[in-house]
Amino acid sequence: TANYRVSGVSGVGNSGHMYRNDGVDIYKDSLKRRSYYIGHIENGEWLQYTLDVLKKGDYTFSIVLTPGREDGKLSVTVNDIPAKEIIVEGSNNRSLQTKTIKNILLQSGENRVRIYVIKGGFNLYSIKIAK
Repeated sequence: TANYRVSGVSGVGNSGHMYRNDGVDIYKDSLKRRSYYIGHIENGEWLQYTLDVLKKGDYTFSIVLTPGREDGKLSVTVNDIPAKEIIVEGSNNRSLQTKTIKNILLQSGENRVRIYVIKGGFNLYSIKIAK
């Protein structure tokens, strides 16, 4: 969540005006019914997820996004340990792309996965995780 009083920066909350009002800009996908995406992703933003993993092992993350006009960059950390960085190539074509990151080690039990945006400008649609 976002605490705008602590940062000293006046914030607007969720500029997509969907789902909840915090620091994540969530938009309704106009092409798919009941589908949403995270947009206006800026440098330094991050999303954190808690995963309950049944079996320790290497997993593949498939990140579905639309690129911005300029290159973007994100990193994935697991339990505060850097796992991988990927480049999101800039494009004038705003169609969905899937970036695949292989061999991310997840431990059995609870794992904290953080997607940290080094350079934003793209939109995030989904993250799929498979063994």
